[in-house]
Amino acid sequence: FFSLSGRRLRALMVSTASIAFLLFGYDQGVTSGLLTLPSFYNMFPEIDTTTTTGAQKSRNATVQGLAVAIYEVGGAFGAVLAFLIGDKIGRLRMVWLGHFILLIGAVLQCASFGLAQLVAARVITGIGIGFNTVTIPVWQAESSRSHNRGKYLLIEGAMITGGVCLSYWINFAFQFTTGDLSWRFPLGFQVLPALIVCLVVLDLPESPRWLIRMGRYEEAKRMMDALDSDLGPEAREANFAEACSGVVTSANQEGSGWKLIFGARKDENAYAVKYKYHHRMILAIGHAIFHQICGINLVIYYAPKIYQENLGLSASQTRIVSATVNGIGYFASGFISTSVVERIGRRKLMIIGSAGMAIGMGVVAGTTRYSYNVKIAAVAAAFIFTIQASFAIGWLAIVWLYPAEIVPSEIRYAANSVVVATTWSFNFLVVMVTPVMLANIQWHAYLIFTALNVAIGLCVYSFYPETARRSLEEIDEIFSEATGPFDVVRVSFKKPYIHDEKGENIV
Repeated sequence: FFSLSGRRLRALMVSTASIAFLLFGYDQGVTSGLLTLPSFYNMFPEIDTTTTTGAQKSRNATVQGLAVAIYEVGGAFGAVLAFLIGDKIGRLRMVWLGHFILLIGAVLQCASFGLAQLVAARVITGIGIGFNTVTIPVWQAESSRSHNRGKYLLIEGAMITGGVCLSYWINFAFQFTTGDLSWRFPLGFQVLPALIVCLVVLDLPESPRWLIRMGRYEEAKRMMDALDSDLGPEAREANFAEACSGVVTSANQEGSGWKLIFGARKDENAYAVKYKYHHRMILAIGHAIFHQICGINLVIYYAPKIYQENLGLSASQTRIVSATVNGIGYFASGFISTSVVERIGRRKLMIIGSAGMAIGMGVVAGTTRYSYNVKIAAVAAAFIFTIQASFAIGWLAIVWLYPAEIVPSEIRYAANSVVVATTWSFNFLVVMVTPVMLANIQWHAYLIFTALNVAIGLCVYSFYPETARRSLEEIDEIFSEATGPFDVVRVSFKKPYIHDEKGENIV
Protein backbone atom coordinates (compact mmCIF):
# COMPACT_ATOMS: atom_id res chain seq x y z
CA PHE A 1 0.00 0.00 0.00
CA PHE A 2 2.94 2.36 -0.72
CA SER A 3 3.93 2.04 3.00
CA LEU A 4 0.77 3.93 3.97
CA SER A 5 -2.01 3.16 6.45
CA GLY A 6 -4.92 4.81 8.18
CA ARG A 7 -5.83 8.32 7.11
CA ARG A 8 -3.04 8.62 4.53
CA LEU A 9 -4.00 5.36 2.86
CA ARG A 10 -7.65 6.39 2.72
CA ALA A 11 -6.60 9.73 1.23
CA LEU A 12 -4.68 7.95 -1.53
CA MET A 13 -7.70 5.74 -2.26
CA VAL A 14 -9.98 8.77 -2.47
CA SER A 15 -7.49 10.61 -4.70
CA THR A 16 -7.22 7.67 -7.09
CA ALA A 17 -10.98 7.22 -7.24
CA SER A 18 -11.41 10.96 -7.76
CA ILE A 19 -9.36 10.80 -10.95
CA ALA A 20 -11.90 8.36 -12.39
CA PHE A 21 -14.76 10.77 -11.75
CA LEU A 22 -12.70 13.70 -13.02
CA LEU A 23 -12.38 11.79 -16.31
CA PHE A 24 -16.14 11.19 -16.29
CA GLY A 25 -16.83 14.92 -16.03
CA TYR A 26 -14.06 15.83 -18.44
CA ASP A 27 -15.47 13.74 -21.27
CA GLN A 28 -18.92 15.22 -20.70
CA GLY A 29 -17.68 18.80 -20.71
CA VAL A 30 -15.05 18.64 -23.44
CA THR A 31 -17.55 17.66 -26.14
CA SER A 32 -19.90 20.57 -25.40
CA GLY A 33 -17.12 23.08 -26.02
CA LEU A 34 -16.11 21.49 -29.32
CA LEU A 35 -19.56 21.47 -30.96
CA THR A 36 -19.30 25.16 -31.95
CA LEU A 37 -15.58 25.03 -32.86
CA PRO A 38 -15.05 25.58 -36.64
CA SER A 39 -12.16 23.12 -36.96
CA PHE A 40 -14.30 20.47 -35.25
CA TYR A 41 -17.53 20.82 -37.23
CA ASN A 42 -15.53 21.19 -40.45
CA MET A 43 -13.98 17.77 -39.73
CA PHE A 44 -17.42 16.36 -38.84
CA PRO A 45 -19.91 18.34 -41.00
CA GLU A 46 -22.69 15.85 -40.25
CA ILE A 47 -23.07 17.38 -36.75
CA ASP A 48 -22.75 21.06 -37.74
CA THR A 49 -25.71 23.05 -36.38
CA THR A 50 -23.81 26.34 -36.19
CA THR A 51 -23.65 27.25 -39.89
CA THR A 52 -26.67 25.27 -41.15
CA THR A 53 -30.33 26.29 -41.25
CA GLY A 54 -33.79 24.83 -41.79
CA ALA A 55 -34.23 21.13 -42.49
CA GLN A 56 -30.47 20.56 -42.72
CA LYS A 57 -29.97 22.00 -39.25
CA SER A 58 -32.76 19.80 -37.89
CA ARG A 59 -31.19 16.67 -39.40
CA ASN A 60 -27.75 17.64 -38.13
CA ALA A 61 -29.18 18.29 -34.65
CA THR A 62 -30.45 14.71 -34.54
CA VAL A 63 -27.09 13.32 -35.69
CA GLN A 64 -25.29 15.57 -33.21
CA GLY A 65 -27.48 14.34 -30.38
CA LEU A 66 -26.71 10.74 -31.32
CA ALA A 67 -22.96 11.37 -31.66
CA VAL A 68 -22.82 13.02 -28.24
CA ALA A 69 -25.20 10.61 -26.50
CA ILE A 70 -23.62 7.42 -27.87
CA TYR A 71 -21.10 7.82 -25.03
CA GLU A 72 -23.97 7.01 -22.66
CA VAL A 73 -24.80 3.85 -24.62
CA GLY A 74 -21.22 2.72 -24.02
CA GLY A 75 -21.62 3.56 -20.33
CA ALA A 76 -24.79 1.47 -20.03
CA PHE A 77 -23.17 -1.44 -21.88
CA GLY A 78 -20.12 -1.16 -19.62
CA ALA A 79 -22.35 -1.28 -16.53
CA VAL A 80 -23.97 -4.52 -17.71
CA LEU A 81 -20.57 -6.05 -18.53
CA ALA A 82 -19.33 -5.00 -15.10
CA PHE A 83 -22.08 -7.05 -13.46
CA LEU A 84 -21.10 -10.15 -15.42
CA ILE A 85 -17.44 -10.11 -14.37
CA GLY A 86 -17.04 -7.61 -11.54
CA ASP A 87 -17.91 -9.80 -8.56
CA LYS A 88 -15.63 -12.52 -9.88
CA ILE A 89 -12.41 -10.55 -10.36
CA GLY A 90 -12.75 -7.99 -7.56
CA ARG A 91 -13.04 -4.22 -7.29
CA LEU A 92 -9.41 -3.23 -7.97
CA ARG A 93 -9.03 -5.24 -11.16
CA MET A 94 -12.31 -3.81 -12.45
CA VAL A 95 -11.10 -0.25 -11.83
CA TRP A 96 -7.83 -1.02 -13.64
CA LEU A 97 -9.68 -2.59 -16.58
CA GLY A 98 -12.09 0.34 -16.81
CA HIS A 99 -9.27 2.86 -17.06
CA PHE A 100 -7.37 0.76 -19.59
CA ILE A 101 -10.44 0.63 -21.86
CA LEU A 102 -10.98 4.37 -21.33
CA LEU A 103 -7.37 5.02 -22.34
CA ILE A 104 -7.89 3.15 -25.63
CA GLY A 105 -11.09 5.12 -26.31
CA ALA A 106 -9.37 8.45 -25.65
CA VAL A 107 -6.57 7.65 -28.11
CA LEU A 108 -9.11 6.71 -30.79
CA GLN A 109 -11.14 9.89 -30.20
CA CYS A 110 -8.03 12.02 -30.53
CA ALA A 111 -7.06 10.26 -33.79
CA SER A 112 -10.53 10.43 -35.41
CA PHE A 113 -10.80 11.41 -39.08
CA GLY A 114 -14.49 10.66 -39.59
CA LEU A 115 -17.75 10.61 -37.68
CA ALA A 116 -17.93 6.80 -37.60
CA GLN A 117 -14.53 6.55 -35.89
CA LEU A 118 -15.44 9.29 -33.42
CA VAL A 119 -18.71 7.55 -32.52
CA ALA A 120 -16.99 4.16 -32.08
CA ALA A 121 -14.30 5.76 -29.91
CA ARG A 122 -16.93 7.41 -27.71
CA VAL A 123 -18.65 4.04 -27.22
CA ILE A 124 -15.34 2.48 -26.11
CA THR A 125 -14.65 5.39 -23.75
CA GLY A 126 -18.16 5.02 -22.35
CA ILE A 127 -17.62 1.31 -21.65
CA GLY A 128 -14.56 2.16 -19.57
CA ILE A 129 -16.43 4.87 -17.67
CA GLY A 130 -19.31 2.41 -17.15
CA PHE A 131 -16.93 -0.05 -15.47
CA ASN A 132 -15.62 2.71 -13.21
CA THR A 133 -18.97 4.21 -12.23
CA VAL A 134 -20.28 0.78 -11.20
CA THR A 135 -17.19 -0.32 -9.29
CA ILE A 136 -15.72 2.73 -7.57
CA PRO A 137 -18.77 3.70 -5.46
CA VAL A 138 -19.09 0.10 -4.25
CA TRP A 139 -15.34 -0.18 -3.58
CA GLN A 140 -15.37 3.04 -1.54
CA ALA A 141 -18.63 2.30 0.31
CA GLU A 142 -17.36 -1.15 1.31
CA SER A 143 -13.98 0.23 2.43
CA SER A 144 -15.10 3.28 4.44
CA ARG A 145 -16.41 3.81 7.96
CA SER A 146 -19.89 5.20 8.62
CA HIS A 147 -18.79 8.72 9.61
CA ASN A 148 -16.70 9.41 6.49
CA ARG A 149 -18.31 7.23 3.81
CA GLY A 150 -20.52 10.04 2.56
CA LYS A 151 -17.75 12.63 2.59
CA TYR A 152 -15.33 10.44 0.65
CA LEU A 153 -17.83 9.44 -2.02
CA LEU A 154 -19.05 13.01 -2.41
CA ILE A 155 -15.48 14.27 -2.85
CA GLU A 156 -15.07 11.77 -5.67
CA GLY A 157 -18.42 12.66 -7.20
CA ALA A 158 -17.64 16.36 -6.89
CA MET A 159 -14.59 15.77 -9.04
CA ILE A 160 -17.01 15.33 -11.94
CA THR A 161 -17.38 19.11 -11.73
CA GLY A 162 -13.59 19.38 -11.66
CA GLY A 163 -13.46 17.45 -14.91
CA VAL A 164 -16.10 19.67 -16.50
CA CYS A 165 -14.23 22.79 -15.33
CA LEU A 166 -10.90 21.48 -16.62
CA SER A 167 -12.42 20.65 -20.01
CA TYR A 168 -13.87 24.15 -20.36
CA TRP A 169 -10.51 25.80 -19.68
CA ILE A 170 -8.59 23.46 -21.97
CA ASN A 171 -11.14 24.12 -24.71
CA PHE A 172 -10.79 27.85 -24.09
CA ALA A 173 -6.99 27.72 -24.23
CA PHE A 174 -6.87 25.68 -27.42
CA GLN A 175 -9.41 27.76 -29.32
CA PHE A 176 -6.52 30.12 -30.07
CA THR A 177 -4.55 27.40 -31.86
CA THR A 178 -4.96 26.64 -35.54
CA GLY A 179 -5.99 23.45 -37.28
CA ASP A 180 -6.98 20.14 -35.74
CA LEU A 181 -4.84 20.67 -32.62
CA SER A 182 -7.64 22.84 -31.21
CA TRP A 183 -9.83 19.75 -30.71
CA ARG A 184 -7.43 16.79 -30.86
CA PHE A 185 -5.45 17.84 -27.77
CA PRO A 186 -8.56 18.34 -25.57
CA LEU A 187 -9.80 14.86 -26.53
CA GLY A 188 -6.37 13.24 -26.14
CA PHE A 189 -5.68 14.81 -22.73
CA GLN A 190 -7.74 12.04 -21.09
CA VAL A 191 -4.90 9.58 -21.67
CA LEU A 192 -2.69 11.05 -18.91
CA PRO A 193 -4.99 10.67 -15.86
CA ALA A 194 -6.20 7.25 -17.07
CA LEU A 195 -2.58 6.07 -17.26
CA ILE A 196 -1.89 7.32 -13.72
CA VAL A 197 -4.77 5.26 -12.30
CA CYS A 198 -3.65 2.14 -14.19
CA LEU A 199 -0.19 2.45 -12.61
CA VAL A 200 -1.44 3.00 -9.04
CA VAL A 201 -4.73 1.22 -8.38
CA LEU A 202 -3.59 -2.43 -8.15
CA ASP A 203 -1.38 -1.55 -5.15
CA LEU A 204 -4.32 -0.19 -3.12
CA PRO A 205 -6.48 -2.17 -0.62
CA GLU A 206 -9.17 -4.45 -2.02
CA SER A 207 -12.70 -4.08 -0.61
CA PRO A 208 -12.75 -5.92 2.77
CA ARG A 209 -16.44 -6.79 2.39
CA TRP A 210 -15.85 -8.31 -1.05
CA LEU A 211 -13.03 -10.40 0.43
CA ILE A 212 -15.35 -11.54 3.23
CA ARG A 213 -17.98 -12.57 0.67
CA MET A 214 -15.30 -14.61 -1.09
CA GLY A 215 -14.40 -16.28 2.23
CA ARG A 216 -10.95 -14.64 2.34
CA TYR A 217 -11.20 -13.52 5.96
CA GLU A 218 -7.49 -13.12 6.71
CA GLU A 219 -6.98 -10.80 3.74
CA ALA A 220 -10.11 -8.85 4.68
CA LYS A 221 -8.85 -8.42 8.25
CA ARG A 222 -5.48 -7.19 6.95
CA MET A 223 -7.19 -4.64 4.69
CA MET A 224 -9.45 -3.33 7.47
CA ASP A 225 -6.54 -3.13 9.93
CA ALA A 226 -4.56 -1.06 7.42
CA LEU A 227 -7.49 1.26 6.74
CA ASP A 228 -8.42 1.56 10.45
CA SER A 229 -4.90 1.78 11.88
CA ASP A 230 -5.85 5.04 13.61
CA LEU A 231 -8.31 3.10 15.83
CA GLY A 232 -7.53 0.98 18.86
CA PRO A 233 -7.44 -2.86 18.73
CA GLU A 234 -10.90 -3.26 20.28
CA ALA A 235 -12.51 -0.83 17.83
CA ARG A 236 -10.84 -2.58 14.88
CA GLU A 237 -12.10 -5.96 16.08
CA ALA A 238 -15.63 -4.57 16.54
CA ASN A 239 -15.64 -3.08 13.03
CA PHE A 240 -14.44 -6.33 11.50
CA ALA A 241 -17.04 -8.36 13.41
CA GLU A 242 -19.80 -5.98 12.28
CA ALA A 243 -18.64 -6.26 8.65
CA CYS A 244 -18.60 -10.07 8.86
CA SER A 245 -22.07 -10.21 10.40
CA GLY A 246 -23.56 -8.05 7.66
CA VAL A 247 -22.02 -9.81 4.65
CA VAL A 248 -23.51 -12.92 3.06
CA THR A 249 -20.69 -15.10 1.76
CA SER A 250 -20.87 -16.40 -1.79
CA ALA A 251 -21.17 -19.94 -0.41
CA ASN A 252 -24.31 -19.06 1.57
CA GLN A 253 -25.92 -16.75 -0.98
CA GLU A 254 -29.35 -17.89 -2.22
CA GLY A 255 -28.96 -17.72 -5.99
CA SER A 256 -27.34 -15.26 -8.37
CA GLY A 257 -27.46 -11.48 -8.10
CA TRP A 258 -30.13 -11.17 -10.80
CA LYS A 259 -32.32 -13.83 -9.14
CA LEU A 260 -32.03 -12.15 -5.76
CA ILE A 261 -32.87 -8.73 -7.19
CA PHE A 262 -35.91 -9.74 -9.21
CA GLY A 263 -37.22 -12.79 -7.32
CA ALA A 264 -39.63 -12.54 -4.37
CA ARG A 265 -39.30 -14.65 -1.22
CA LYS A 266 -42.86 -16.03 -1.28
CA ASP A 267 -42.28 -18.44 1.58
CA GLU A 268 -42.49 -15.58 4.06
CA ASN A 269 -45.32 -13.18 4.84
CA ALA A 270 -43.36 -10.37 6.44
CA TYR A 271 -43.03 -7.40 4.09
CA ALA A 272 -39.37 -6.83 4.95
CA VAL A 273 -38.45 -10.40 3.97
CA LYS A 274 -40.77 -11.04 1.03
CA TYR A 275 -39.79 -7.80 -0.68
CA LYS A 276 -36.33 -7.53 0.85
CA TYR A 277 -34.72 -6.55 -2.44
CA HIS A 278 -37.63 -5.23 -4.53
CA HIS A 279 -38.29 -2.15 -2.42
CA ARG A 280 -34.65 -1.15 -2.13
CA MET A 281 -34.00 -1.75 -5.83
CA ILE A 282 -36.97 0.44 -6.78
CA LEU A 283 -35.60 3.24 -4.60
CA ALA A 284 -32.11 2.87 -6.07
CA ILE A 285 -33.31 2.76 -9.69
CA GLY A 286 -35.71 5.65 -9.07
CA HIS A 287 -32.85 7.67 -7.62
CA ALA A 288 -30.79 7.07 -10.77
CA ILE A 289 -33.70 8.13 -12.99
CA PHE A 290 -34.27 11.30 -10.95
CA HIS A 291 -30.59 12.16 -11.34
CA GLN A 292 -30.98 12.25 -15.13
CA ILE A 293 -34.49 13.57 -15.80
CA CYS A 294 -33.87 16.66 -13.65
CA GLY A 295 -32.40 18.21 -16.82
CA ILE A 296 -28.81 18.86 -15.80
CA ASN A 297 -27.45 17.41 -19.04
CA LEU A 298 -29.43 20.05 -20.92
CA VAL A 299 -27.05 22.53 -19.28
CA ILE A 300 -23.77 20.56 -19.18
CA TYR A 301 -23.76 19.41 -22.78
CA TYR A 302 -25.52 22.32 -24.42
CA ALA A 303 -24.79 25.44 -22.33
CA PRO A 304 -22.30 26.78 -24.94
CA LYS A 305 -24.91 26.29 -27.68
CA ILE A 306 -27.54 28.03 -25.54
CA TYR A 307 -25.24 31.00 -24.94
CA GLN A 308 -24.26 31.30 -28.59
CA GLU A 309 -27.46 30.41 -30.45
CA ASN A 310 -30.23 31.38 -27.99
CA LEU A 311 -28.62 34.31 -26.18
CA GLY A 312 -26.49 35.74 -29.01
CA LEU A 313 -23.05 35.65 -27.37
CA SER A 314 -19.98 35.46 -29.61
CA ALA A 315 -17.84 32.32 -29.75
CA SER A 316 -15.17 33.92 -27.56
CA GLN A 317 -17.72 35.24 -25.03
CA THR A 318 -19.36 31.81 -24.91
CA ARG A 319 -16.12 30.07 -23.99
CA ILE A 320 -15.24 32.67 -21.35
CA VAL A 321 -18.68 32.35 -19.70
CA SER A 322 -18.53 28.55 -19.90
CA ALA A 323 -15.05 28.40 -18.37
CA THR A 324 -15.80 30.81 -15.52
CA VAL A 325 -19.50 30.60 -14.60
CA ASN A 326 -20.14 27.00 -15.63
CA GLY A 327 -16.62 25.75 -15.01
CA ILE A 328 -15.20 27.28 -11.84
CA GLY A 329 -18.64 27.94 -10.33
CA TYR A 330 -19.80 24.37 -10.92
CA PHE A 331 -16.56 23.00 -9.48
CA ALA A 332 -16.80 25.12 -6.33
CA SER A 333 -20.46 24.21 -5.80
CA GLY A 334 -19.65 20.52 -6.03
CA PHE A 335 -17.56 20.68 -2.87
CA ILE A 336 -20.17 22.40 -0.70
CA SER A 337 -22.03 19.16 -0.10
CA THR A 338 -18.86 17.31 0.99
CA SER A 339 -18.57 19.44 4.12
CA VAL A 340 -22.22 19.14 5.19
CA VAL A 341 -23.44 15.76 3.94
CA GLU A 342 -22.93 14.00 7.29
CA ARG A 343 -24.42 16.88 9.32
CA ILE A 344 -27.33 17.91 7.09
CA GLY A 345 -27.89 14.46 5.61
CA ARG A 346 -28.61 13.08 2.16
CA ARG A 347 -32.36 13.79 2.12
CA LYS A 348 -32.19 17.53 2.78
CA LEU A 349 -29.44 18.03 0.20
CA MET A 350 -31.48 16.23 -2.48
CA ILE A 351 -34.63 18.23 -1.68
CA ILE A 352 -32.71 21.54 -1.67
CA GLY A 353 -31.10 20.62 -4.98
CA SER A 354 -34.44 19.80 -6.62
CA ALA A 355 -35.99 23.06 -5.40
CA GLY A 356 -33.08 25.13 -6.72
CA MET A 357 -33.20 23.41 -10.11
CA ALA A 358 -36.97 23.91 -10.41
CA ILE A 359 -36.56 27.64 -9.79
CA GLY A 360 -33.60 27.91 -12.18
CA MET A 361 -35.34 26.03 -15.00
CA GLY A 362 -38.42 28.24 -14.65
CA VAL A 363 -36.40 31.45 -14.90
CA VAL A 364 -34.32 30.20 -17.85
CA ALA A 365 -37.58 29.31 -19.63
CA GLY A 366 -38.67 32.92 -19.26
CA THR A 367 -35.37 34.45 -20.39
CA THR A 368 -34.83 32.26 -23.46
CA ARG A 369 -38.38 33.02 -24.59
CA TYR A 370 -37.47 36.58 -25.55
CA SER A 371 -35.07 38.04 -28.10
CA TYR A 372 -31.45 38.62 -27.16
CA ASN A 373 -30.34 41.60 -25.12
CA VAL A 374 -27.57 42.08 -22.58
CA LYS A 375 -29.80 42.08 -19.48
CA ILE A 376 -31.66 38.93 -20.48
CA ALA A 377 -28.36 37.18 -21.29
CA ALA A 378 -26.99 38.09 -17.85
CA VAL A 379 -30.08 36.78 -16.05
CA ALA A 380 -30.05 33.57 -18.10
CA ALA A 381 -26.35 32.99 -17.38
CA ALA A 382 -26.95 33.56 -13.65
CA PHE A 383 -29.77 31.03 -13.47
CA ILE A 384 -27.98 28.48 -15.64
CA PHE A 385 -25.35 28.67 -12.91
CA THR A 386 -28.12 28.33 -10.29
CA ILE A 387 -29.22 25.10 -11.97
CA GLN A 388 -25.68 23.74 -12.01
CA ALA A 389 -24.96 24.81 -8.43
CA SER A 390 -28.20 23.28 -7.13
CA PHE A 391 -27.48 20.03 -8.92
CA ALA A 392 -23.85 19.98 -7.73
CA ILE A 393 -24.92 20.49 -4.11
CA GLY A 394 -27.93 18.17 -4.02
CA TRP A 395 -27.57 15.48 -6.66
CA LEU A 396 -24.28 15.33 -8.52
CA ALA A 397 -22.28 13.11 -6.19
CA ILE A 398 -25.05 11.64 -4.04
CA VAL A 399 -26.22 9.43 -6.91
CA TRP A 400 -22.92 7.53 -6.66
CA LEU A 401 -23.27 7.25 -2.87
CA TYR A 402 -26.91 6.68 -1.98
CA PRO A 403 -27.81 3.61 -4.12
CA ALA A 404 -24.65 1.82 -2.95
CA GLU A 405 -25.72 2.47 0.66
CA ILE A 406 -29.34 1.33 0.57
CA VAL A 407 -28.98 -2.07 -1.13
CA PRO A 408 -27.81 -5.11 0.92
CA SER A 409 -24.31 -6.54 0.58
CA GLU A 410 -25.30 -9.76 -1.21
CA ILE A 411 -26.66 -7.83 -4.21
CA ARG A 412 -24.70 -4.57 -3.89
CA TYR A 413 -22.50 -5.00 -6.97
CA ALA A 414 -25.30 -6.46 -9.12
CA ALA A 415 -27.68 -3.75 -7.95
CA ASN A 416 -25.19 -0.99 -8.62
CA SER A 417 -24.71 -2.38 -12.13
CA VAL A 418 -28.45 -2.07 -12.73
CA VAL A 419 -28.51 1.42 -11.21
CA VAL A 420 -25.57 2.67 -13.27
CA ALA A 421 -26.96 1.10 -16.46
CA THR A 422 -30.21 2.95 -15.72
CA THR A 423 -28.29 6.18 -15.16
CA TRP A 424 -26.48 5.87 -18.47
CA SER A 425 -29.64 4.84 -20.35
CA PHE A 426 -31.60 7.85 -19.16
CA ASN A 427 -28.53 10.03 -19.69
CA PHE A 428 -28.57 8.87 -23.32
CA LEU A 429 -32.29 9.58 -23.60
CA VAL A 430 -31.99 13.13 -22.24
CA VAL A 431 -28.87 14.03 -24.24
CA MET A 432 -30.37 12.55 -27.41
CA VAL A 433 -33.68 14.40 -27.22
CA THR A 434 -32.32 17.71 -25.88
CA PRO A 435 -31.19 19.24 -29.22
CA VAL A 436 -34.46 18.09 -30.80
CA MET A 437 -36.48 19.65 -27.95
CA LEU A 438 -34.55 22.92 -28.18
CA ALA A 439 -35.02 23.02 -31.96
CA ASN A 440 -38.77 22.30 -31.84
CA ILE A 441 -40.34 23.47 -28.57
CA GLN A 442 -37.51 25.83 -27.51
CA TRP A 443 -38.13 27.49 -24.13
CA HIS A 444 -41.01 25.14 -23.28
CA ALA A 445 -38.39 22.42 -22.70
CA TYR A 446 -37.30 24.16 -19.51
CA LEU A 447 -40.87 24.18 -18.19
CA ILE A 448 -41.00 20.39 -18.53
CA PHE A 449 -37.88 20.07 -16.38
CA THR A 450 -39.31 22.57 -13.87
CA ALA A 451 -42.29 20.28 -13.26
CA LEU A 452 -40.08 17.19 -13.08
CA ASN A 453 -37.88 18.71 -10.37
CA VAL A 454 -40.91 19.57 -8.23
CA ALA A 455 -42.09 15.95 -8.50
CA ILE A 456 -38.60 14.62 -7.67
CA GLY A 457 -38.40 16.68 -4.48
CA LEU A 458 -41.77 15.35 -3.30
CA CYS A 459 -40.73 11.74 -3.97
CA VAL A 460 -37.51 12.11 -1.98
CA TYR A 461 -39.39 13.63 0.96
CA SER A 462 -41.94 10.79 1.01
CA PHE A 463 -39.93 7.64 0.30
CA TYR A 464 -36.17 8.02 0.77
CA PRO A 465 -34.71 7.33 4.26
CA GLU A 466 -31.78 9.18 5.77
CA THR A 467 -28.52 7.17 5.73
CA ALA A 468 -26.04 9.67 7.19
CA ARG A 469 -23.96 8.31 10.10
CA ARG A 470 -25.35 4.82 9.55
CA SER A 471 -23.17 1.80 8.90
CA LEU A 472 -24.20 -0.37 5.96
CA GLU A 473 -25.40 -2.96 8.45
CA GLU A 474 -27.58 -0.36 10.28
CA ILE A 475 -29.21 0.60 6.97
CA ASP A 476 -30.12 -3.08 6.49
CA GLU A 477 -31.87 -2.99 9.88
CA ILE A 478 -33.86 0.15 8.96
CA PHE A 479 -35.40 -1.59 5.96
CA SER A 480 -35.95 -4.79 7.94
CA GLU A 481 -37.90 -2.95 10.65
CA ALA A 482 -40.11 -1.00 8.21
CA THR A 483 -43.64 -2.31 7.64
CA GLY A 484 -43.92 -0.93 4.10
CA PRO A 485 -42.54 1.61 1.63
CA PHE A 486 -44.24 4.51 3.42
CA ASP A 487 -42.71 3.53 6.79
CA VAL A 488 -38.99 3.54 5.96
CA VAL A 489 -38.49 7.29 6.40
CA ARG A 490 -40.10 7.19 9.86
CA VAL A 491 -37.91 4.27 10.97
CA SER A 492 -34.74 6.01 9.73
CA PHE A 493 -35.43 8.97 12.05
CA LYS A 494 -36.63 6.95 15.05
CA LYS A 495 -33.84 4.35 15.14
CA PRO A 496 -31.02 5.25 17.60
CA TYR A 497 -27.51 5.77 16.25
CA ILE A 498 -24.75 3.35 17.27
CA HIS A 499 -21.84 5.47 15.94
CA ASP A 500 -20.99 9.05 16.88
CA GLU A 501 -19.87 11.83 14.49
CA LYS A 502 -16.29 10.51 14.57
CA GLY A 503 -17.25 6.92 13.80
CA GLU A 504 -16.66 5.66 17.34
CA ASN A 505 -19.09 3.13 18.80
CA ILE A 506 -21.61 4.63 21.23
CA VAL A 507 -21.65 2.57 24.42
